[in-house]
Amino acid sequence: MNELFEISDRITVFRDGQYTVTAETKNVTPQRLIKAMVGREINEIYPEHKSHAGETLLSVKNAGREGEFKDISFELHRGEKLGIAGLMGAGRTELVMALFGARKLTGGSVEIKGEAVDIRTPRDAIRRKIALVTEDRKLYGLNLIGCVGDNIVSVVERKYSKGIFHNRRKCNGLAEDMVKRLSIKVTGIRQITGSLSGGNQQKVVLAKWLLNEPDIIIFDEPTRGIDVGAKTEIYKIIEELACEGKGIIIISSEMPELIGLSHRMIVLHEGRMTGGLDIDELTQENIMTLASGCGKGDA
Repeated sequence: MNELFEISDRITVFRDGQYTVTAETKNVTPQRLIKAMVGREINEIYPEHKSHAGETLLSVKNAGREGEFKDISFELHRGEKLGIAGLMGAGRTELVMALFGARKLTGGSVEIKGEAVDIRTPRDAIRRKIALVTEDRKLYGLNLIGCVGDNIVSVVERKYSKGIFHNRRKCNGLAEDMVKRLSIKVTGIRQITGSLSGGNQQKVVLAKWLLNEPDIIIFDEPTRGIDVGAKTEIYKIIEELACEGKGIIIISSEMPELIGLSHRMIVLHEGRMTGGLDIDELTQENIMTLASGCGKGDA
């Protein structure tokens, strides 16, 4: 968006295929542009918190991985959106990759619904109803040269297969249902995934996980590389999932996004947890104080 203001003389906005407005760049503010793009004020982008924390889904105690993070402890409850904050290199992505089994914990313990678990591989995590929407969807989340339908059913396809034979009709039906549920803009489920916009690609990643009916969904940079309008759709979906009783973990480098989406937050600094913040404590000042390695009382 910054480039628009730097190099353009006039700005024209389309929303959902419809012309919205044209204005001289010098007369447009970022707030006005966002409103034209998404149809609402910028302070209305983040949905109201309607979900409420329930039973404990995930309990992490003194989790560590040599050289990356140490002594991380927290709980995640049903219906809760837990933010994980920290500066670059704080260990946020490394932590959730370990919880998903993509890296091995070298210390600590993990419980899911009160049961001690040993998650060694992503397949273990999938069986335990954990989903990870990675920060790089093009590298880790999608087969860009594959079609939308095949990407959506990729996690659950085995359930509907006998040997080398796949129940194509069932899989196609599931994919079409998810396209409708998440309002994925496609010409059809055979469309090549790489031809979609960033926001619709992200919805395809989410769709493949939702078919596995996860209890815990981890979002690592959920809106990276997508436009403002698509961001609001992702935010709405995250809130709806929390209202359904999913436990949500969110990592984001965009501070307003992390504050706007989270019920509660833990903050990491150089692989260590420096504190936790409740919803009424979620300010950029408090987060940056903890992210820089200081305690709450050191600001």
